[in-house]
Amino acid sequence: MNNDKTIELLNSTGIPFQDWVAHCIGKVGCYHYEPEVPYSISDYDGTIDIVAAWFRSDDHFLAPFQGNIFLVIEAKRADPSIKNWLFVKDVHKKYHKFYNSSFISISKNQANADETHVENGLTFPTLGYRTQDNFDKCINGFEYNEKFVLNRSSENKIHKPFLQVHRGLNGFASGTPIIQKHKFDLSKRKVYLPIVVITANIFTVDYNPSDIELPGAVINPSKANLSSKKWITYEYPLSNQLGRLQNQPLKTEKLTTFIVQANSWEKFLNSVFVVYGVGSILDCDIL
Repeated sequence: MNNDKTIELLNSTGIPFQDWVAHCIGKVGCYHYEPEVPYSISDYDGTIDIVAAWFRSDDHFLAPFQGNIFLVIEAKRADPSIKNWLFVKDVHKKYHKFYNSSFISISKNQANADETHVENGLTFPTLGYRTQDNFDKCINGFEYNEKFVLNRSSENKIHKPFLQVHRGLNGFASGTPIIQKHKFDLSKRKVYLPIVVITANIFTVDYNPSDIELPGAVINPSKANLSSKKWITYEYPLSNQLGRLQNQPLKTEKLTTFIVQANSWEKFLNSVFVVYGVGSILDCDIL
């Protein structure tokens, strides 16, 4: 067997990058995590690249994270020759919503169940999202290379990892088998954060729609602000299928998704949850 050729084939897949993303989670040390977590949604079966869980028992230390958090992660290795993703913000909307479920007792004669709804009050100060206005609210994006040539098929490439992570999120939130392997307090709420980790560079552009010039429908570069980002939030539009959870319609048309540049992945993991008055999650005990 030609070892070099075989490893070259391995490197052409996304498997090494997925392993690296999981390795970083293990280095942080405060998460339970599992790769290749299976799920089912309607007639579709799939696997989530990685699910990481942070289980808590001392709710009074956490604000606003009172309970248990699941990171539903898709690892996306970008084409090295087309490695820039640019996202455009929606200046008119304020979405910022996540899945949230609470364990409830229906009645003495019935089994307990999860009541799932949409959480819109979470903030992430150490990630730069202290208020709802701080969220990026990106809704469109495209790919381009170092020669500033647009990838004309990039719409599907950018959309695909978002679709994959939200399919997985929907299936996983409908039933979480990972919790059976670890000590888990079912009386506490669960929050689900969809995350796409990418090797591509992340940029956002800000401009005022009133500055779009007709008839060409173009923006003067002097009136647009381009920024390089370590991570952003993207508002993913839900289809009819993904807009339902456990056969119940969600009261939202979009869900917030984190997009994290690979070089900032460890920093994101160390910063995403802060225990107020104590420090980062690295200073706290987990179950």
